[in-house]
Amino acid sequence: MEVEECDAVLTDEEVERLKNSQTYLEALKVFDKARAGIELTAQEFSDARDLLLTRLALATGTRPAPLQNATLDDCHRAKTKEGNKIILVAKHKTAAAGPAILGLDEKNQDLMGVYIEKVRPQVALETEQRIFVKIDDEGFAKGTIGKRSSVSWQKSGVASSKNVGHTSIRKFISTKTHEMAPESADAVAKVMSHSRQNAKRSYVRSELTSVGSSAMQVIANVTSGASTSGVSILPPTTLYTYLFKKAPINSPCNDQS
Repeated sequence: MEVEECDAVLTDEEVERLKNSQTYLEALKVFDKARAGIELTAQEFSDARDLLLTRLALATGTRPAPLQNATLDDCHRAKTKEGNKIILVAKHKTAAAGPAILGLDEKNQDLMGVYIEKVRPQVALETEQRIFVKIDDEGFAKGTIGKRSSVSWQKSGVASSKNVGHTSIRKFISTKTHEMAPESADAVAKVMSHSRQNAKRSYVRSELTSVGSSAMQVIANVTSGASTSGVSILPPTTLYTYLFKKAPINSPCNDQS
């Protein structure tokens, strides 16, 4: 079953408190230990993994499935745009519409690198391709990885009366975007949900990389209170118009990787 969440509404203050909580800061220190080659305990492994999952949820507004299904190959094939590394995940809820977008800013790129090179190998089987694994060395079963975000919020003591998970985070990002960058709300929503009316549409990797990178900038600005001046999603290219405005196009691309 998917994780059930109440209509918990996050606030700016709660997000800031999470990032300054002892649980959050201690989990960051685990990455330093792993970087130094120190063997981690099972709890430290879980804390580091859950921190990275929570940071990615806050940075991208992703659903749980792309995090569950992202593979090492997906990460290795990722492209970089304006400092943001964009991972495209083929397997997710609306996969018929094209790959889901997972964006990593420079800090999350660093943490992901440490996780893949130093943290994950202490637990994962060599044959396991999924990036995020459980302590028993296997990937997450369908509909379970989203619980890790809720655990992180509960352990931090922030919003302890709320069941904070991916739905809450996505609502927070959507609300803040509508409040502070309404001109970008449609594009950010498309990137977060990746829903498409026409399941036959296919995408160009470079275009998705640009959309994902620009949307990350908007999300980062609106959730931190920074100005969105000068930040735009994409110029109205023919493909972009086709993807988001449902305008006709003569020859859709066939790259579904």
